[in-house]
Order: sequence, then structure tokens, then C-alpha cells
Amino acid sequence: MHRLKFLVPLCPVAWFVVLSAFGITLGVLLNQLFNEPTRASANFPAGFISETVVGSGLTLPTALAFAPNDTLFIAEKRGVVRVWQRGSLLATPFIDLQDEVNDFHDRGLLGLAVHPNFPATPYVYLLYTYDPPGVERDAVGARVSRLLRVTADADNPNVAATAAGSRVVLLAQTVSAPIWAKLRAKMTRSTWRVDAARITSKIVCRRITIHTQLAR
Repeated sequence: MHRLKFLVPLCPVAWFVVLSAFGITLGVLLNQLFNEPTRASANFPAGFISETVVGSGLTLPTALAFAPNDTLFIAEKRGVVRVWQRGSLLATPFIDLQDEVNDFHDRGLLGLAVHPNFPATPYVYLLYTYDPPGVERDAVGARVSRLLRVTADADNPNVAATAAGSRVVLLAQTVSAPIWAKLRAKMTRSTWRVDAARITSKIVCRRITIHTQLAR
């Protein structure tokens, strides 16, 4: 009881100290938040400048690659490749792969590369999470990554060619449909444990072998 009587008079002092410390900390944080970007942007090393290349018109860009012909290819997470050329973002995309790109959560079109001799060697390489035929698009579940080589159109290298053979799958070329069907059936039946499914994918010489162990 005596201890309580001794501590109560100290409470206002303690609150004053706590609130003062909080105010100082908040002031430092706000100063860093509003002033640090300004100082950083104003003091670049010698020979460096800040320049906004593409300020709008993109949907979740994930990767980019420069082509020798003053062209910039930009990958969007949803599966679309946009083209920036000579100061403007072209309205027509290079390619649209939304029908086969799984865009769930952190998946999507995540890798992009252009052949060093482009457009003389008109290849663009795309790496993305693949939605095979017969599965729910952009859904959770086991998927593989696909590496696709796309040939640019000979007359207009800003768009992908549409002729047969212009798209070559380098990795994840074949995926067994029965495995996907079985996995989907297991995941849609609540009486079976989804977390009992173990999937191991091994990439060997452009083939993907999927070993699946499913337990009730």
C-alpha cells in the first residue's frame, strides 16, 4: 500500500518523459520521410541523372530488356509485353500471353530477355508461371515455370510473329494432363487433405518430370 502511494505522484512525470520521447522520435521520422528523398534526388554522383522513361500506361511491370534498335521491351505481370520506342509507349503490345500465364499472387510473367543481335536475330525470351489447358486460370495450386522463345515479326519487330513455329517452348514443354486433373480433383474435395499432396518438379533437358504423391 505504501508502495502505491509512492508511485502515483511519479506517473505524470513518467508520462511527460514518454510523450516527449515519442514526439522527438516522430519528428525525426517525419524529417527523414519528407526530406531524405529530396536530398537524395538532388545529390547524384557525378555523371548520374534521374529521368522518368515510362511514367504511366503500364500494369504491374515486372521486367524490362533493352534492344539494340532503341527499343525497350517491358513485361507486365499479367502476361503482356509492352514496347517503348523513341520516347513513347506503343499502343499495340508485342505479345499477349494472359491465356497461359498464371497471375496468382506472386506468380506471373517475371522474366524477359532480348537476343543481343535483335532484330537481326529476332528472338525474345519470356519466363512465366504456366497455366496448362484444363485448369482454372490464375488459381492457386501446383504449376510449373515455362521458358518461351518468341520470334518477332520480320516486317515489324515491335510485334510477335504469328506464323507456325514462331513460338518455341524451351522449358516445360510437356505437362501430363492426368496429373493436373488428379491434383485438381484432390484439391476440390474437402474430405481429402490438400496439404498431403507433395509435388516435386525436375527439369531435365527441356523436359519436366512431375512426381506426385497424393494421400487421403
